[in-house]
Amino acid sequence: NYHRDATGTFLSGYAPIYDQFGELDGYLGIDIDTSDVELNASRIRCTAFLVFLFTVPLALFIGWRIAVIFNSPIQDLVMGADQASKGNLDYSVPVRNNDELGMLANSFNRMTNQLQSQRDALIDANLQIDRRRRLIETVLAGVSSGVIGVDGRGVINLANNSASSLLGKTHEQITDHYV
Repeated sequence: NYHRDATGTFLSGYAPIYDQFGELDGYLGIDIDTSDVELNASRIRCTAFLVFLFTVPLALFIGWRIAVIFNSPIQDLVMGADQASKGNLDYSVPVRNNDELGMLANSFNRMTNQLQSQRDALIDANLQIDRRRRLIETVLAGVSSGVIGVDGRGVINLANNSASSLLGKTHEQITDHYV
């Protein structure tokens, strides 16, 4: 309750006082000059505003740093996946920590290394098959007898010039047909 008199404006508060038998003995009244209350309230508002001004940018900065810390390894993995999808299996994802994202980066690097090794082995095998095929074709070209090669399904996959002449068909008409 606010009240005014000749000395100023006051905020009053009252509390009952009881004796040892629990009977009302009187009331205690306290008056506080409102200028003190308003000054303290103003100080509290100013302090709260300053705390707000300090903590909001600090919280935003901390949130941004945490996002960067977690987002960087994920972006590295995305970049690695993009490079792998383009056939660049030499790209290595940097391992920043030994946490779950670091373990994922290690696994990704192992996977791309294995894919690179398997791709290299396939390329080598295809080159070797191609060299053998050319060697066989060269050898068969020098043979005067007609020679026809058949795969496991019964499809002609090789015919030398003598076989083409004997059958009276071109090489293309003989190969890739069933016997």
